[in-house]
Amino acid sequence: MILRKKSSVTGLLLVLGLAILGAAALPLGVGPARAGFGQVTLPAVRERAVTVKLMQAPQGRRYRIRISAPRGAPPAGGFPILYVLDGDDWFDLTVSLARMHEEQYGPLIVVAVGYPHSAPADGSWRAQDFTSGPPQPHADADWATMPYGGAEAFLDFLTHKLRADLARTYKIDPTRQALFGHSLGGLFVLHVYLEHPKAFDRYIAASPSLWWEQDGLRGKAGALTDSARRPPLLVTSGGFEQELSPEDEALARKLYVHNPSMFEGKSLADALADLRKSQAENKMVDNAKGLASLLRAQGADAQYVVFAGETHGSVPPAALNRGIPFALRPLD
Repeated sequence: MILRKKSSVTGLLLVLGLAILGAAALPLGVGPARAGFGQVTLPAVRERAVTVKLMQAPQGRRYRIRISAPRGAPPAGGFPILYVLDGDDWFDLTVSLARMHEEQYGPLIVVAVGYPHSAPADGSWRAQDFTSGPPQPHADADWATMPYGGAEAFLDFLTHKLRADLARTYKIDPTRQALFGHSLGGLFVLHVYLEHPKAFDRYIAASPSLWWEQDGLRGKAGALTDSARRPPLLVTSGGFEQELSPEDEALARKLYVHNPSMFEGKSLADALADLRKSQAENKMVDNAKGLASLLRAQGADAQYVVFAGETHGSVPPAALNRGIPFALRPLD
């Protein structure tokens, strides 16, 4: 699960989204690999090897790294890499989608960065790794107890120790390394894009939690003087991230009947009102669209996509399905 909080409106929203996601099909446009199309011969999808290892960052935290690499010889320039944050949740999905896109875009190494089983279940490690400062005052009160501000140390681990470790095993294309993050991970992606644009070659921020430090990021984006020279950026949202979807409301009603303790003694009407209020206040769609529009107006290659019908918890499959071709297709 992406966000592990003991009792909060935000946590409940994610529970609802992930429950629906568990029964969801893969996004449209994903089909079985084909050997050829007309007169064009497409490359075969390769077998893949999976490696799992624990790595310790200089600051002492340990990460569970899962790597899926195509077997066989690398392309002439080396393998491109997609680094996936919250890798415990999205590794298998990303590998499946990478295989489905391989016949058109070529082989890709998937590197999923997650946490060992001994990590706290409250999401505190994520809050620290993915943020560069404290949450804004209007944020959910539960976040006030979370550590924060470790984004620079986490980035250093990704771009130095982890990248060096990968280079010892694989031939890697140094010009085709992409970063994907969802929710707070999406916030981290935007932080890196704004502060260290050369760290990666493509950036994919799915449903970024801009409510954490919206003003700070907008200020940094507005002050850029080199937007046109920055790598491509893809920002996505789900259409139901700013309002309660019918499916989420129906599931909330079921949860209220079977597990009312999740709602802290509130009436069903009050619980639903809190859910709607939280989504409206976080402005997940407006903030993501606004930041991408600001960057694009300055000349940046910043795309924004909203996936109709998707919630915060269900949007990652669609974002990854769009993001993998975005990370791999050649620049114009």
